[in-house]
Amino acid sequence: MTYKFSFLSILFLIMTSPYIKGRPVIYEEDNRVEPSEIKDKIKITQATPSVALLLETADISNTSSASYKKITTTSLGKSMNLCPTERFYNQPVAGFCTGFLVTDDILVTAGHCLPEKNSCEDFSVLFDFIEERTDHSKKLRVPSKNIFHCVEILYFSDEKENDPDQDIAIIRLDRATKRPHLVLASQKIKDTSILSLIGHPLGLPMKIAHSGSLLQNAEEKFFSLAVDSYSGNSGSPLINESSGKVEGMLIRGHNDFILKGNCYVSAECTKNSCFGEDGLRSSLIKELLGPFL
Repeated sequence: MTYKFSFLSILFLIMTSPYIKGRPVIYEEDNRVEPSEIKDKIKITQATPSVALLLETADISNTSSASYKKITTTSLGKSMNLCPTERFYNQPVAGFCTGFLVTDDILVTAGHCLPEKNSCEDFSVLFDFIEERTDHSKKLRVPSKNIFHCVEILYFSDEKENDPDQDIAIIRLDRATKRPHLVLASQKIKDTSILSLIGHPLGLPMKIAHSGSLLQNAEEKFFSLAVDSYSGNSGSPLINESSGKVEGMLIRGHNDFILKGNCYVSAECTKNSCFGEDGLRSSLIKELLGPFL
């Protein structure tokens, strides 16, 4: 029997659980922006159609038209008891993690995003969940063509049951997406590389966190960087701003929502005061993908 997870329980776990990786932290200047605000990083904006939100299949319902579905959402600020000063306070939250295409019908994400190995029917993926294309109703109307379902979990490893540094799930979708897939880097990332993270922090419409810099590049399976990320960014691609290639996938990060009075705010880190966010190296992702290509 597959594990059923509710939307509200996911939000609760994001706020409270030490096992949810990549919780919010802002490194010095807040570099999270809407995709439409990126004007000078063409290789980054070209990657956005390949990035998707993971959401609960039970939160998808039919409409009177087969061309559209409805998605259950909630307001970020109210659902998570954030302070009204928090950015994106009124934006809708619709899911719990991020994934990206590596072929026309194979998507990768962090292993800990899935409740268990055999949970394929419990989650779906939504492309083009972008703020300027959404309304803020509790039932968000989206094109059916942008929703895809899991038909097979080809590979699964998470940080609790297996190697903590090999936190990945490889998912076969129910049909070809007819979207571009991202290119994985073959060589080890250079220490001086600047990265952008594309994903759905806390299940929000897509955000790009740019100008990420490396903090550690010595570990075999992962590197660490300073980039503004949230729990829903788990599974997000970390893209080299110069080459446009994926250098890694976000798998975990610093724990840093803090209580301020009776509500929560995102904490800020200087580059040397936090451990950083960890990215699974693309070389390992390519190795694990090999049997399925």
